[in-house]
Parts: sequence; C-alpha cells; structure tokens
Amino acid sequence: MSEPRKAWSQVEISDPRFESEHLRHLTFHSDALGRRGDVSVFVPPGGDLLSGLPLVLLLHGVFGSHWSWAYKGGAHQVALAMIEAGTLRPLMIAMPSDGLWGQGSGLPASWRKRL
Repeated sequence: MSEPRKAWSQVEISDPRFESEHLRHLTFHSDALGRRGDVSVFVPPGGDLLSGLPLVLLLHGVFGSHWSWAYKGGAHQVALAMIEAGTLRPLMIAMPSDGLWGQGSGLPASWRKRL
C-alpha cells in the first residue's frame, strides 16, 4: 500500500532573484482540484509567505487565471501604494487559478448545461 501524499508535497515556488513587484508564483498539486493549482501571491516588503500577515483572496472571472488580478488590474501595485501611504495595513494577496479546465470553470456544471 502506498503512503498518502502529504499536503503541499509537490510545490514549485518562483525564485526570489527573478521575481518583480513583490509577486511570487506557486504551482502545486491540489487534491481538491484533482490536478495542478497555480497561485500568484503579493507579499509586501519585509513580509514572507509565513509571516502571519492578513491574507486577502482575489478570485478571477470565468476566463481569467491566477495572473489576471496582477497583470490586468494591477491589484498588487494598488495594495503597495496604499501600504506605503499608510492607508492600508500590510497584507498578503493570494490570487489562485481555478485549475484551468474547459472553457472556464466560473459557472457550476449544472448551470452550464442550461446555457
């Protein structure tokens, strides 16, 4: 009998030497999705992934991906500007992908059948 996979046993994290604008990118196996998962994470200056900062989740729309909030909306840039101006407490922002299956998974399967 094989040993069960440990949570986050398969994870790839971007190399900080090549990251920009305080964005990190993670790819991992997700038992919940049954496949690979991708997440872009904004970590403010002085923070790290295990720093205990508050975490905000931003979910993309039907045809989006983990990069949509950062590269189509600049969410990380807005957050950094607000943190630097003192109008927002330091926090992390996680922007996950939904697994990228089909034509977009924003609608439940039962609703897609009706369309």
